[in-house]
Amino acid sequence: TWAEAITPLPSGDESSGIFSLTFRDDRNGAAFGGALSEPDSTHADVAITADGGATWSLVGSTGLRGAVYGAAWVPGTEPAALVAASPDGTAVSTDRGRTWARIDSVNAWTVAFHGPVAGWAAGRGGIRALRRDP
Repeated sequence: TWAEAITPLPSGDESSGIFSLTFRDDRNGAAFGGALSEPDSTHADVAITADGGATWSLVGSTGLRGAVYGAAWVPGTEPAALVAASPDGTAVSTDRGRTWARIDSVNAWTVAFHGPVAGWAAGRGGIRALRRDP
């Protein structure tokens, strides 16, 4: 069954709202948004849940301009690492989305991880490996 949940991410028009959703487990997840019509601006674009998506809290901004297109938890990391991808680049958070550090400025629309060290990002122009020192 499905149930609708209200999130605090802005969705004032057809070009803004949630663009990516990722869950670490059955309770802890993150939703990412932004504004496609404002590719040079930053917004509060991260909301988290600790109750399986029933309620969401706005926690901050990735610092990536425009909209966050993709996101993934990095399995096997402690504290848990969360990576966001956008045409403006990729960024990582290790505090449940509250603060972010830029990884790069390479266009990315999606990101995925196989384990704590190996991941991939893809966007306009191709696919690239993301490697993390163990």
